[in-house]
Amino acid sequence: MKKYLGGLRIAAFLLDSLLITVGVLLSGFFLSSLVLRFFPTELIPVRVFWGIMVLLGMGYFLLRDGFGGRSAGKRIMGLHVMTLDGRPCSWWNSVKRNCTVFIPLFNLVELVLFLKDPHKPRLGDRLTKTHVEET
Repeated sequence: MKKYLGGLRIAAFLLDSLLITVGVLLSGFFLSSLVLRFFPTELIPVRVFWGIMVLLGMGYFLLRDGFGGRSAGKRIMGLHVMTLDGRPCSWWNSVKRNCTVFIPLFNLVELVLFLKDPHKPRLGDRLTKTHVEET
């Protein structure tokens, strides 16, 4: 029987989410402050910087498992994403397995399936034929 990794996976997801959120907020705040310091009446560049930061955060979230199969959170928690034939998760597989979190209803299905049986692979893993292992 496979070892239960649900708690580690949740912790890795929360760490990744926290890192992305803090990164977006700090970068957006810094760039906004910089722009407003030199151009106090220009709000369009501030909105553009915030939009870019949000898109970069979303991009990292989708690509996060493509870094050798290990996002920052998975690296900290000692996990990695592997294909069924033993290769680390590719960039494309990372996008496919993580896009299910962005698509409405799919994210709810992910949550329900995980709560129902945390030992089974999540929808994104089934789609890409990947699984999460301890390092």
